[in-house]
Amino acid sequence: MHASGCRHVFAFCLIASFCPSTLSAQCASLEAPTGQYFGDQIQLIPGTGTDGSLINAAISMWDSGCSGQMGTDFPALQNGGSGGASYTVMMGGHNAESAHCGEHSGNAIIIYTSSTDAAGNRQSCGNVTMNLAHEIGHILGLNDAPQTTQCQFNIMAWINRNNGYSRSVSGEECTKVDNKWKTSTEPSGTGGIGQNPPPCI
Repeated sequence: MHASGCRHVFAFCLIASFCPSTLSAQCASLEAPTGQYFGDQIQLIPGTGTDGSLINAAISMWDSGCSGQMGTDFPALQNGGSGGASYTVMMGGHNAESAHCGEHSGNAIIIYTSSTDAAGNRQSCGNVTMNLAHEIGHILGLNDAPQTTQCQFNIMAWINRNNGYSRSVSGEECTKVDNKWKTSTEPSGTGGIGQNPPPCI
């Protein structure tokens, strides 16, 4: 769910055992605009409070979840480097202003270790690697997953009400990202020559 300024508000659904597996195909959707984007690489640049290990861990979640589709069906995620769209990843510590556990605005991604709930209390943001992988999902064009029990283990699940679940990149999320992107390896792909994604999708 979007708030103004391309910030993402994260909540979380609660119980996994009550949802039929046949509904799992409803967890991934594309953000507007839903039109095609072109590109072969997205650069993630370490910024304040981060190093390459956090970025590598988040990239690995996408690489393993999507079984090598990065760089083929959608852009390769690179730790540093040049070429394609680039985003600077920063750690924000405690978010005293809101419940957001992560956000991206322009070409910056900020990951918080804790945030402030509606009652003004400090709450943990849980696993920062998963939260960065979630933000990468937004850069790749995905919405937050619905607050339904069948979606709580998806990487795009909302994340600030309950961090007790281990989230991972699902095949459905990979397929939706592939639907958004055209790379130079795909039929009629134009690689980085076409329209790169805006800094905030």
